[in-house]
Amino acid sequence: MSYRQPQIIQDKSGMIIPQALAQASGAVAKGIQAFGIEERKREAKAEVKRLKDSKQLIDISNAHAKNSAVFNAGLTEMSESMRDTLISRNERILSEVDSIKRAQLVDGNTSPDLSKRLGQLQQGLLEGNGLSKKIIATSGVLTELMQNEEKLNTNLFYTEDENGSDEQSKSIVMAFGGVKGYKGSMIEENGKLYAVATNPEGKTFKILASEFDSIADDLILEKKVNAATEQISFTKKALFDGAKLREEMIDSREKFLEFESGSKITGTRSMLNTDMVNSVRQNAVNETQSLIQSAAGNSQLQNEYLKDLNLDPKVFRKADNLQKIAMVAQRSASLFDDANGIYQDKSGNYYFDDVQTRRAIPVTDSDSSQMFNTYTKELDQAMKEGVDKETALADIFQIGGNKRIRIGGSYYTPRNVEIEGDIVTVTKTGKPNYEVIESEGGEDLDKISYDLSEPKSLYNFLRATTALKESDITRIRKQILSYK
Repeated sequence: MSYRQPQIIQDKSGMIIPQALAQASGAVAKGIQAFGIEERKREAKAEVKRLKDSKQLIDISNAHAKNSAVFNAGLTEMSESMRDTLISRNERILSEVDSIKRAQLVDGNTSPDLSKRLGQLQQGLLEGNGLSKKIIATSGVLTELMQNEEKLNTNLFYTEDENGSDEQSKSIVMAFGGVKGYKGSMIEENGKLYAVATNPEGKTFKILASEFDSIADDLILEKKVNAATEQISFTKKALFDGAKLREEMIDSREKFLEFESGSKITGTRSMLNTDMVNSVRQNAVNETQSLIQSAAGNSQLQNEYLKDLNLDPKVFRKADNLQKIAMVAQRSASLFDDANGIYQDKSGNYYFDDVQTRRAIPVTDSDSSQMFNTYTKELDQAMKEGVDKETALADIFQIGGNKRIRIGGSYYTPRNVEIEGDIVTVTKTGKPNYEVIESEGGEDLDKISYDLSEPKSLYNFLRATTALKESDITRIRKQILSYK
């Protein structure tokens, strides 16, 4: 039987507790160490956030102070009451802006409602800034008007509203310009800012800040052109190259020699292209019509353009659209004829005379007798052929177009001479001249009328338009009066 030494068992149970304690102590120490590190990290983060929040708050306060300072400094030219209104409103808005920014940047509030409200407040600040700047600028309009007072109601006009009144524009300029009797102020109602202008009669005009900018930009309307001058300039550029007719306007040229009303006239006559001249005339009419129409929103300005054209504004306003177009077209055509020296012959052909000489020559008894015989022969022939009196006289005495006549002691070419029935009308310049306006019964002094059925008036017509001697005028007058 073999002998085996029994295993010696070492009892280490007494070491378990100390080891466990040692392990536990190490774990606790590690835990404490880890906790300390995390705590320091949290404290560091908290300090960073505190410093950041502090900086945010300082930035918010600085921004508030800066905005206030800049805004307030821009109000030095305004009245005390308006400054108080704007400054109080501005401070209230900035304070609410500060609160929202603190909630967003410091407290981390990401509510979209806060962002929406912040946008509304920022718009309110912009409105206040914009209104203050525009009101200060508006006060400068008055200064400009006072410097150009002679142009007021001639070249410069207060803009009228849809009812044709310029009260609002005038009140705004005067009130914020500091004119005695007018008052300019600002008010805030239900969160909305208004500019208020009050005139001496106590009438008040209240304009939203958001609308004041566009209104203030159009307080004064400037008349930059004269309607008649503008058309004349347009047609001259189209017809002439400097002082010379444009070659493309000319169909042919010919020398001419004429005896008219006691003068011998020589020069070169250019026959013009009818279509091209008519095109220039029509374009001129269109341009003038457009200018008149462009001022339809301001009756005062339009009145001035109408006066430029020697049209009566009251008559024009009472006319319908077609009549208005016809009135402007007729005056435009008159300007064309009057300004450009382009005339039409009896056949309607346009011509331009480059007169080299005009020399007065005495009319002899023989010359007068010869003219009398020609007139008598032509009158007898027309009567035998049954030609009506108006047509016969217009043809024989060349009534029409730009016939050269004598008015007073001088001869000149009027704008037009026309006959209707027994009445011959001479338009001297084409520029109506009323001592009393037409709408109130006034007569156009630019026109002279001759009644060819009345002996004295017929005598005056023959003396003005022919070179006949007195005795021959008396004889031919009897023949004309007996014309049936």
